[in-house]
Amino acid sequence: MDLCYDKLTNAYTADVFYDLAKEYVGKEKYQGLLLVDIDDIAFLNRFYSRETGDLIIQRTVSNIFSVIPKGAIVGRAGGDEFFVFLPSLKGFSEIDKIAEKLVRLQNKPFMINNNPIVQTVSIGGIALTEEILEKYTLGDIFNLASCALLSAKDEGKNRYVKYNETYHKRYDRLMMIKSILKSPNLKDDIKIHYQPVYNMKSGELVAFEALCRLNRNIDGEITPTEFIKIAEESNLIWIIDKVVLNEVYNTLSGFKKRNIKIRVSVNISPKSFLNDEFMAEIDNLMKRGEIEEGALLIELTENTIVNNFDKAKEIIKKLNGYGISVMLDDFGSGYSNLVAVLNLDINIIKVDRALIENIGDYKNNVIFQKTVEIAKDFNIKVLAEGIETKSQYKELKNFECEMGQGFLFAKPMSLDAVYDYICSNKKINTLWECCL
Repeated sequence: MDLCYDKLTNAYTADVFYDLAKEYVGKEKYQGLLLVDIDDIAFLNRFYSRETGDLIIQRTVSNIFSVIPKGAIVGRAGGDEFFVFLPSLKGFSEIDKIAEKLVRLQNKPFMINNNPIVQTVSIGGIALTEEILEKYTLGDIFNLASCALLSAKDEGKNRYVKYNETYHKRYDRLMMIKSILKSPNLKDDIKIHYQPVYNMKSGELVAFEALCRLNRNIDGEITPTEFIKIAEESNLIWIIDKVVLNEVYNTLSGFKKRNIKIRVSVNISPKSFLNDEFMAEIDNLMKRGEIEEGALLIELTENTIVNNFDKAKEIIKKLNGYGISVMLDDFGSGYSNLVAVLNLDINIIKVDRALIENIGDYKNNVIFQKTVEIAKDFNIKVLAEGIETKSQYKELKNFECEMGQGFLFAKPMSLDAVYDYICSNKKINTLWECCL
C-alpha cells in the first residue's frame, strides 16, 4: 500500500493519482483540476540546502491539504509540482476560491530553523465543464491545466491562472517549439547573428556578441526569449549552446585564416555552464588549435556564479587556462555581488541595459561610476550594452566606460555581413558625424 504514496509528502504517486482521477472524472456535475508548482525551489535548494527544500515541499503540501474539501485527491507530479483533483464541488467558482486561498497562504512565512522563508506557488486550474469533458481526454485536460500553469509563471509567478482557449493555442505553440528543439536537424534551424562591440575611447571595433536565433516561424517569429526559456525548462538548452559554441569556434577559425584579430563572445546558460559536457566540449575545441588565443569570450549571468560559487570558480580557472576570458552578463540587473566577482577571474563586466536606459539619472550615474571605478581597481573592463542614443554614449564616455554595444552603433548581422562590416573599417566616430 505504501507504494501508492510519495514518501516525502504522503500525497499519491503520479500513476496512482491519474488512475483515481480517471475513475472519478465526470461522475459529479462540478469538478476541477489544479496543478500547483512551487516557485524557484531549485534556488532554495542551492541557497539553503536540499533538506530545507524538502521541508518547504512538506509545508506546501500541508497547506494544500488545509484548503481542499473532503474527498479531494492530491498527487505528486514531480519534484516541485502537485496535482489536485476536486471531484465534488458546490460550483465551479469554488476552484478559484481554493486556488487563491492557497496562493495567499503560501505568502505567509514558513519558519525553518528560526529563519522566516516565504515560498510562493504558481497554480494552473481548469473547470471540468461538459464541453471540456466532451472535447478532451483526461490526458488532454492535464495538458490544458499545464497551459494555465505556464501562463501563471510567465505572468510573474505567485498567482493562480484559470484555463481558457487562449492558453490552448499557447500550448500548441509550446509543443511545436519543443518539437523543433528536439529535432535531429536543429543545427539547420539555428542562425547566429553578430552584434559589434566597440572600444569607446578609440572608436575601434573590438568584438562581436554571438546572438542565437531560431530560423523558423510559427504564427509569427519565435523570439530568443521565448525559445531559450522553453529550452531551459525542457533541459534542451545544452543542445543549443553546443551548436552556437561550435559555430562561433568555426567563425573564429575563419577570422584567424583571414588575420582578423577580433573576439567573439558566446552566452552560456547556467545549466550548460554547470554541465560537465560544457568543459569537455571546450577541451575538444581548444585542442584543435584553430583559433587565436584569447579570441573566444564566454558570457555568464551573475546568478550562475553567485549561486554556484565554488564550481563556477573551478570552471572559470580552467577557461582562463585556455586563454578564454569570462564576461559577467547583465551586471546590475538584480543582486550585484561585487565581492563574489572580485574573488573570481572575471575579465569583463557587462552592465545591464536597464541601467544604461536610465543613464543621466543621478542615482544611476553614481552606481555606474562606482562600478567603473571599482572594476578599474581590479583590472576588470566594463562594457555597456543597449546603447541607443547619442546622449547615452556621451554620458558613458565621460565615465570612461571602455566598451559599448547597441543599436546606435550597429544591429546584429549575419556572418556574411560581418565580413563586409569588418572590411568597411567603421569606427564609432564615422558612424555618425555629430556625436562627439
